[in-house]
Amino acid sequence: MKKIQKLCILSTLLLAITSSVSCSTNDDSEKAFATPPMFSITTPSQGDEATPLPDGEVSYPTAEPGTPNIISLYVNNGGTRTIVDQVYTSAWAPDATIKCFEALTTTEKTMYADWFGDLWYDKWDDFANHAKTKIGYYVTIKLKTGDVFEFDVKNSLNTNQYTQYLETYLYDDYHAVKGQRYSHLTPEKTNDDTIATSIKFVCGKNIGEVSEMTLKAYLYTTDYPDRIIAENTILVKNSNA
Repeated sequence: MKKIQKLCILSTLLLAITSSVSCSTNDDSEKAFATPPMFSITTPSQGDEATPLPDGEVSYPTAEPGTPNIISLYVNNGGTRTIVDQVYTSAWAPDATIKCFEALTTTEKTMYADWFGDLWYDKWDDFANHAKTKIGYYVTIKLKTGDVFEFDVKNSLNTNQYTQYLETYLYDDYHAVKGQRYSHLTPEKTNDDTIATSIKFVCGKNIGEVSEMTLKAYLYTTDYPDRIIAENTILVKNSNA
């Protein structure tokens, strides 16, 4: 009985195979029976971590032609502006003014003008594409202990840092009215047209702990505030040291 069942099953299988082959008479069926391509698929395990992309430097476009690309620091003595050649030295004492440093887009050694605007407009207007250009400052304070403090000053909100060592004040001499007195910039006096054309250093109460300072004036644009177009750095030292 079991042999008869096995023979029936075998006959059924042979009949099924014969029917399948007989249907393979057109091109489509032949393609269907062709050997399929082999694919190697790798599935990462849950413990695998993706390889991070390499860190790339942010690329900014170059400044447009006509953008100011020169900056120097000057001190004013009775209308005569003298460029600071790497080092400025003065006597330090608590609450004493070190100097007000003016930033101008030129490298001339000496210039004279009763009013800052007479110099500014002449040099600034040498660059036709200056509408979006601003001036920033970077200050480094080095203590006698070796500790170093650094801060960026783009506007008046950035000036209240490390005031126990150094007080900083920004001025927009560019927009000042000739013949009228004006004070340092405050948030209320700052707008999109403001340009910090000068910065004043005043000694803090702990100035005696400071060994030296550096001041960097730099140009940037409102489109790319983190990209420096031009810069100039001076060392500020204590003549009493």
